[in-house]
Amino acid sequence: MFVFSLLVGVLIAFWVAGILIDYLGLVGMLLFRFIPLPKLKIDGPLPGVSVVKPCFANNDNEIENFDHFFHQDYPGPLEILFAISSERDPIFPILKEFLAKYPDKDARIIVSTSNDAYWNKINAVRDAQEKAKHDVIIWSDSDVVVRSSYVRQMVACLQEEGVSVVTTPQYDFRVDNFPTALKVLGNNCDDATFMMAYNLLVRKKRVALGQSIGFWAHEFNSFKVDAWKVLNCALADDLALPHVYADKGKKVVFRNVYCPVEYSGKTLADVIEQKRRWVMCQKYSVGNPLLYLSACFFYPEVPAFFLVLLTGASSQSLWMFFFGAATRIGITGLFELLFLGSLKMWIRWFWTVPLWDLMQVGFVLDGYFRNTIVLGGRRFKVGQGLAISPVV
Repeated sequence: MFVFSLLVGVLIAFWVAGILIDYLGLVGMLLFRFIPLPKLKIDGPLPGVSVVKPCFANNDNEIENFDHFFHQDYPGPLEILFAISSERDPIFPILKEFLAKYPDKDARIIVSTSNDAYWNKINAVRDAQEKAKHDVIIWSDSDVVVRSSYVRQMVACLQEEGVSVVTTPQYDFRVDNFPTALKVLGNNCDDATFMMAYNLLVRKKRVALGQSIGFWAHEFNSFKVDAWKVLNCALADDLALPHVYADKGKKVVFRNVYCPVEYSGKTLADVIEQKRRWVMCQKYSVGNPLLYLSACFFYPEVPAFFLVLLTGASSQSLWMFFFGAATRIGITGLFELLFLGSLKMWIRWFWTVPLWDLMQVGFVLDGYFRNTIVLGGRRFKVGQGLAISPVV
């Protein structure tokens, strides 16, 4: 009886903690959304900007995504560097068409020749960045969709006193099937809760989101040997880069610059594989195995579900489950409305949010018992600091 009561008490405590985090994230989300972005300072020469876009295949509506970058309203010098690993990549002819379509724009294709990093994205980004002309560097993934104000707003954020790196939370859109709905609404809910709570509470940030990272080239170049050494063997460039900056005493900030990610046409296997990589990042970022295992219990539906099983579906446990699910679903809808100006995804797929949350138990257990991952057809062992090494 004592063990049963203790277990019930622990599950209730996790549920309360999860609910508190969700509502703390809600406060953080509202502040993040409505605090205005800084204005671009144009009282002197504007810094030049080099947008580095690593490109692979043509699976995420790249034709539309890329076009936005040729219509930026930034009044300073701007170049776009499309970084690819091979001219045999299906994206190469599409890029050639863009360069022909906009001959007046400063845009180039950089074919990577380096082989220093364990995966091709880092090699491509490095080769492109080494050829960049300007002092502001923006890493921008090929699946992002931006507005004409994107570069101007990124630069304005970097002009803030003491800011070295600016990033924006990664939220997804353009759901077109059940697997993508699982990932998109689940990811957006986590952004609206966990990421917004983190942004609200943590002053010295060591996280960036890889779809959009801006920084000053002169600062990066002052420690670029150390930076590339870390990035070359990193599982997640978007986690490794801010760690390097934070270790150098530099400031990383989240800002509300519109930059959602195109996520459609994916299979359930694609969604699961991407999530498996992310939980590996979480596992080694957290460090403590028990703390990592507890992560899934901060989704309030998870402890409530176990309470339902333990108590024979008592009215209290059922209320806790549905209240937790309703909270997460409601916050997800508000997030979509505030940041994407729509409720289309939420109206059709809201019910996937608690399902995705319950699936975290399986994902976390999978990450706990696994220490290798496949990247580019090669298997790597993941170690502390998200460093990877080939499995022979």
